[in-house]
Amino acid sequence: MIKNYIKDADLLAHEPAFNIDKHEGQAGYESIIQQSYKCVLDDVKKKNWELKQLCIPLILQDTVTNAVATEGAISTEDVAERLRLVVEADGGEYILKGSNDKLTFTDILTVEKASDGEVYTEILPDVYKYYRFDKTDAVSTTYKAFLVETTFDHAILYHSLYLASKSLAGVNDDIWDAKAVFYIDKYKNEMETIKPIMDTDESGTIEDTDEQANIWRFKP
Repeated sequence: MIKNYIKDADLLAHEPAFNIDKHEGQAGYESIIQQSYKCVLDDVKKKNWELKQLCIPLILQDTVTNAVATEGAISTEDVAERLRLVVEADGGEYILKGSNDKLTFTDILTVEKASDGEVYTEILPDVYKYYRFDKTDAVSTTYKAFLVETTFDHAILYHSLYLASKSLAGVNDDIWDAKAVFYIDKYKNEMETIKPIMDTDESGTIEDTDEQANIWRFKP
């Protein structure tokens, strides 16, 4: 199932002027992002893609409670080369490690969860075949970690930028009208060219046999 991890900061990274021209009393763009997320889901359905076959996560650590530093299990091979780490925890410190041979592991990201209820998410700087998610502190915490694809991130982002720009139409001359046209064109192009990896046998995992033609690799 496609999940949304786009935030206000992602929109502002593309259009810092959103903070200047936003409507009086407007706190942020969360409602616009959620509206765009729903639009993307609707457009995906129009392609006759089954949502349950898309964006299958690679579970690094299922929900567990630990009070000591704990070395995580080695994941199955990440055939889909997922790029986004997601951690759901009520605190704690962790390290994501990667390996291509299950023997030598390299530190990828250090995660510090300061408060309950916040979902930590980060784009990986490198991809590996296998991963391990280690808890590094001795504080009792409940946590879960997984990797997800970023396949639909740009579609959600572009549509959000389109709606945000459209909402500001008439402000600052016609600049936002032009930007709305620009971003909806980017969105349409993204949706026309996107090639998701699909769990065609609905096994809950992504394997080489799942839509082989749609599995692309960053490394030779």
